[in-house]
Amino acid sequence: MNAIRPFAQFVSQLCERYPQAEAETIVHYLFSNLFPGTSKLAYVFYGFQSPEIQTNFPYLQNALNRLLTGEPVQYVVGEIAFYNCVFKINSGVLIPRPETEELVELILKENATNTNLMVLDIGSGSGCIPISIKKARSTFDVWALDKSKFALSLLEKNAANNSVEINVLELDALTSLATLEQQWDLIVSNPPYIPESEYEQLDSTVRDFEPKMALAVEDESPLLFYERIVAYAKTNLKLNGRVYFEINQQYGELTAALFDTTLFKVALLKDYSGNDRFIKAVRIAI
Repeated sequence: MNAIRPFAQFVSQLCERYPQAEAETIVHYLFSNLFPGTSKLAYVFYGFQSPEIQTNFPYLQNALNRLLTGEPVQYVVGEIAFYNCVFKINSGVLIPRPETEELVELILKENATNTNLMVLDIGSGSGCIPISIKKARSTFDVWALDKSKFALSLLEKNAANNSVEINVLELDALTSLATLEQQWDLIVSNPPYIPESEYEQLDSTVRDFEPKMALAVEDESPLLFYERIVAYAKTNLKLNGRVYFEINQQYGELTAALFDTTLFKVALLKDYSGNDRFIKAVRIAI
């Protein structure tokens, strides 16, 4: 067998679909997950004679075929590192984004000295937010809510894999949130916030593979989830409790305006790229 360099070959084929730099990043992600601890340089110079490459070549070829359809490499690999945890993912849940890591970082930083907080995450998906919070703050009582049985099943596996215990609730936030009678210190959510008209313009790697129900909302009500959660917080957030949202940057001011300023002190916060991305609301009155 000729000493073909698999890294360069895979990059070359992916360049049919992606720019060179993006193709290199994708292949590096794929190879580094299959061969942890192996340097990128080694991928370039290893030929198919390498025992590791030879043994895993059928998997690599199948992975390449999937990548050529536009399927995100995170789904192909089946897991992703996120805030000191590793999460199994598939097309039934969203791929966790760096901006969501920033949200977790903000929550943990602002509640570093607190213990025994009651925390509710709404629309938990893979569990990246509640599990990461629980992993970092073991004394918090963390609850994860989602309406998808499939997502909750994966979330429970991720919790076990990351050695944390959280409470799981199967509930539709739009129709049944008010039935959850509990007082919370923190309410967190990264709900669907992309209007249908914008959703149709998304890159096909997102639109064709990630779950639409976790991304899109109707054009007529882009803030529907936020409205429901804010209404719930009015009666179920403790004094000095906090709401944390990840938001659509185009609706930052409108989302912030959902909070009654006689009850909440609201801040619109930017992500590391300078975009309006998060809202923090502190309960200042009952």
